[in-house]
Amino acid sequence: AAEPGRDTALAAAIEDLDRNRYDFIIADLPPNAGVMVLNGLAASDYVIIPIQMEFYSMNSVEIIIDLITLTKKRLNRRLVLLGALATMYDKRNNICVSCLDEMKKYFNSMAFETVIRSNVSLAEAPAINKNIFQHSPKSYGAEDYLAFCEEFLRREEAARNVVKGSDKS
Repeated sequence: AAEPGRDTALAAAIEDLDRNRYDFIIADLPPNAGVMVLNGLAASDYVIIPIQMEFYSMNSVEIIIDLITLTKKRLNRRLVLLGALATMYDKRNNICVSCLDEMKKYFNSMAFETVIRSNVSLAEAPAINKNIFQHSPKSYGAEDYLAFCEEFLRREEAARNVVKGSDKS
């Protein structure tokens, strides 16, 4: 049903929150072009595209990029693509190696340097209702996500400084 404002319902709900209580609000969205994804993009300052290092995942990247571009144009002018994150990477798998190369070529400097390696602990953690740092803090998965968080914070600060600089002009 065509309900007015359904694409921006999440943004409206977030507006009602006390922003001083949160450094970041993270929405993990499904890999499709549905209303839930539009809501997430309309409510976001930044978007990160996680890409499983599998053949079909790279094929759908352009659909997501088009959706981000359209959302920025029509619903959320402040939306910034912060980068693409390679996930479920196994260097022993030729498809993974090929997909990572393709992702780096496509995104250039927008590809995060951190790569999330395939790791059993990452699969186990949600099954026991824990995050990776609670379940297996010394695992490759925890190491990779910690490195990603550090890289994310550097990029977010740089993006914020660019926006601040453009506000002055």
